[in-house]
Amino acid sequence: MAKRLTATMTSGVYQRLERRLAALLTPDDKDEAVLRIELLRAVRRAHISSVFFMPVVAITCAVLDLNWVGISHIYIWLAAATLTPLLPRAVFLRMERAAPPPQDAGLWTLRCALASLPMQVAWPSMVAFAWIEGDPANNALMVSFLCAGLVLGATLSSASLPIALLGVAAYVPFLAIYRVEVDGGLWWTVPAAQIGFGVLIAFLAYSLHKVAADAVRQRLKNEQLVKRLADANSTADRARIRAEDANRAKSNFLASMSHDLRTPLNAVIGFSDLIRSGIHGPLAPARYAGYIEDIHSSGRHLLSLINDILDLAKVEAGAREFEDREVSLGFLVEEALNLVHPQAAKAEVELKADIVPQVDLRSDERALLQILANLLSNAVKFTRAGGTVTVFTRLNGDGGLMLGVEDTGIGIGAEDLARVMEPYAQVGVAITVEGRGTGLGLPIVKGLAEGLGGAFRIESMPGSGTRAWCEFPAASVVPVRAIA
Repeated sequence: MAKRLTATMTSGVYQRLERRLAALLTPDDKDEAVLRIELLRAVRRAHISSVFFMPVVAITCAVLDLNWVGISHIYIWLAAATLTPLLPRAVFLRMERAAPPPQDAGLWTLRCALASLPMQVAWPSMVAFAWIEGDPANNALMVSFLCAGLVLGATLSSASLPIALLGVAAYVPFLAIYRVEVDGGLWWTVPAAQIGFGVLIAFLAYSLHKVAADAVRQRLKNEQLVKRLADANSTADRARIRAEDANRAKSNFLASMSHDLRTPLNAVIGFSDLIRSGIHGPLAPARYAGYIEDIHSSGRHLLSLINDILDLAKVEAGAREFEDREVSLGFLVEEALNLVHPQAAKAEVELKADIVPQVDLRSDERALLQILANLLSNAVKFTRAGGTVTVFTRLNGDGGLMLGVEDTGIGIGAEDLARVMEPYAQVGVAITVEGRGTGLGLPIVKGLAEGLGGAFRIESMPGSGTRAWCEFPAASVVPVRAIA
């Protein structure tokens, strides 16, 4: 019972002492505590790298010492020098498996330092077994061994300053006691020089520790930066996916609403047109005619806006289906000019055509007509009275076809060229014929051109007009067959 009580009391005192020492070795800053653990891991890697080197050195030193002492004197040191390194390696391995948190940095520093102490004492203790008093060769070899061991131990353990300084402290007593004999009254200069060498190595260990700490600190900062960047990229990717899903859901919804939105508007336009025409007699009172005219024009304008929105939604959702057949460019251009002619006449803008007569295009006629109608409508809208709007076709050097519209209008500034390709974006200009619209004309043209396997281009300068066209690959170009 007394033995158990004594053991319990001893264990309690040891634990309290360990906690107090660990608290002194634990930095208050969390980052510095993490740094302390990483430095211990660096010491562990240095010890592992010397796992085969140290026994070889110990055996070599023991063989050299056999010139002066017998095996019975040296085998105890050889066993201690070979076995004591196993203790710190075991503690380091346990630390690695435990993955200690920052608050345990001081505890593990203390454990690793205490585990290294037997090895740090065992190595310089060789001089106690092999020192031959009055033998200069033996004494010189022993002092050289002490100095070399001190440098090697301090270098390997320099990442953790407490372990390195503890090792230096283990060597200094041996450097003070064992010295080479010199003649004269200055005998004390040799131990002073040897102790000074130990102090110098302590400063060297401190300098190496600072270098290692700075390197590890920078590595930890880089890892934190990489982690923050990875987290930011992950968050951005999730946000992008959510935005794409929301945009796809919006496009799918609008694409599916085509019939539900167009049908009632067509009824409003049809019945208002019927009433406006007076097919069943004139309206009374007469001011109702103005109301019906407003209803009819507003309905047609609203239908145009809804058609643009639904067309863009179908293109974005990939729900637009395209035909693949030969399209006569001559008839296509003529039909597009006819569609825009009333708008051009009202704006006093001249319409022209400049097309290559030898080729046609294999594509979707309805989509091509919508492309030309949108481009022509935009060109007329932003061209002053007396200007011209021209539909053109050109053959590229690679056999592809350019189909587009150019005008002599007010043009677009370089800073606005990118904006006009964004849905619902409108350039801040005041000269238009029939209002501003939805800002969907060019995005629809771009989506249709890409859906047909082509690309959309636009060039413009303020005051010099605009040139917008679609480029189709050579595979879509069909030579016009001559009529026999």
